[in-house]
Amino acid sequence: MTLQMLLVNASQLFRKERPKNVLTEAGIAAVMGAFVAGETMQKLARVLTIAEARTADYNLSPSQFVEVGECKTHRPMSEILADLEHAKAERERTDAHLAGVLVRLGLLREAKV
Repeated sequence: MTLQMLLVNASQLFRKERPKNVLTEAGIAAVMGAFVAGETMQKLARVLTIAEARTADYNLSPSQFVEVGECKTHRPMSEILADLEHAKAERERTDAHLAGVLVRLGLLREAKV
């Protein structure tokens, strides 16, 4: 039998009050539901093995194991690099055009390209 523990991240389930934060009724119900279910629940709870805890040097901060933020997807790096190259070429064309205008206005001796 593998020893396991349940970590609950209730950081999104409270309201700010003074001097301390207070779990909402819905937050209490969600934490209880996670505890009763005893299973990993997205953005709320994670079942953790002792081996995983050991790997984390026994740092049992729920925020380390339970992601509550939105999962972001990014474009492929090749697309991003292509956009950067396109922007660089456009900037170079614009710089050359501006230099030509400044030369015609007598504000620049020669256009540097």
